[in-house]
Amino acid sequence: MEVNLVKIGNSQGVRIPKPLLEQCAFGNVAELEVRDGALVITPVGRGRAEWNTAFQAATGEDLLLQSAGANAFDREEWEW
Repeated sequence: MEVNLVKIGNSQGVRIPKPLLEQCAFGNVAELEVRDGALVITPVGRGRAEWNTAFQAATGEDLLLQSAGANAFDREEWEW
């Protein structure tokens, strides 16, 4: 798809059509990099936002370990 560059101050911008934004799941932030002379624009993920879903799919469990709370081992007094 060919798009026009838009002048923005001393820079230029690209208007990305809505269907492309939806296909790539872009939010308000994107990552730009140059690969082999091409400009590559990728959506910035929300980091760990999907970890719970991935964990559930992989293990069938509904809680990540960190959210399970303390157990008897954690509540013991430790001596060094």
